[in-house]
Amino acid sequence: MGVLNELDKFFFGRRRRLDEEAWNTWHALVAMRPATMPPEWGRTLVAGYVVRVYQRAHRGTKALVSFGDFVGVQDTWWPGTCPQVGSWITAYVHLWRPPGTHSDEPVLWVDSWESQWPASAQRRALRHQARMEKASRRAPSQAKPT
Repeated sequence: MGVLNELDKFFFGRRRRLDEEAWNTWHALVAMRPATMPPEWGRTLVAGYVVRVYQRAHRGTKALVSFGDFVGVQDTWWPGTCPQVGSWITAYVHLWRPPGTHSDEPVLWVDSWESQWPASAQRRALRHQARMEKASRRAPSQAKPT
């Protein structure tokens, strides 16, 4: 059994380590998803998922970002940059109200973009979660009776 464990660590150890890091990152992202509506945010660090980039301009990009079940998908303006579709981001944002928005609807203005994780971060985190759940289900049955 020891040889199999060593082979398992050799072939899958790096993948498991990266999955665990993604799981830790995922929990930090979920904790940063807003629990209030955008008018109450001010300039706040929030986490979201870039759903779609729909307008690129010389001065920035418009994108739809999902900020979780409570807030939903919001229109955002990214001055001077363009987020990657499918990525998870953390950014400082504030509400930009009309007049001045081209759509005459409120838009979330991205003041600064703190970090970005690829879409694979969620897949890795869920794989690690499933691995932990499987190990916890298996652990009681492997205990030897006394």
